[in-house]
Amino acid sequence: MTVAIVTGASRGIGRAIALQLAEDGMDLNDIQAQSGDLENVRKEVEKKGIFLLKSSEQIVGDRDADDVVGRRATCVIADVTQESEVQGMVAAVVKELGELNVMVANAGIIVTKSLFEVSVDEWDKVMAVNVRGVMLCYREAAIQMIKQGKGGKVVGACSTAGHRPSGGGVIAYGTSKWAVRGLTQATAMELGQHNINVNGEQDRRTRLTM
Repeated sequence: MTVAIVTGASRGIGRAIALQLAEDGMDLNDIQAQSGDLENVRKEVEKKGIFLLKSSEQIVGDRDADDVVGRRATCVIADVTQESEVQGMVAAVVKELGELNVMVANAGIIVTKSLFEVSVDEWDKVMAVNVRGVMLCYREAAIQMIKQGKGGKVVGACSTAGHRPSGGGVIAYGTSKWAVRGLTQATAMELGQHNINVNGEQDRRTRLTM
């Protein structure tokens, strides 16, 4: 069974990714900095006939009696800007689910302010979550995947803002996504020798909360 981590999985794009991976038969570890909305993800998954539990118990899809697929899932509260927490997150997943095959570094924040409005603290916070957080997820996932010797898949949230200039007062967010794009391309070149595939996902305009 393939084991995946999805950061920022409590809502929006992260939630959609987690639900799709569950449908695809992956064991999941959903990561969020705050716990509140993870319960909503569990309820949404239940509607799809897959039971998401905060334990290593077996999870069984019940849509079709003839097509029962076992899944496991855990939910972890972690701050992706903190190296020790990302390391602990990966270690917890491996202990609970056995290994790590897919990392989706989706967690991110946005500050809707222009160059003249954004404060240094706001700028630093966006860069910490959107860039440092992705780097730490890439690195710690790669360390585990190399140790396993089976390759793996790593995906980062680049957004359309990482492919074209972003106006409308999102200068910090847009800059962070260009950084993630460069980080992703450089990491792909570095990890290719280990059979670890690294890509950025470019979502189109999506109505969500961050």
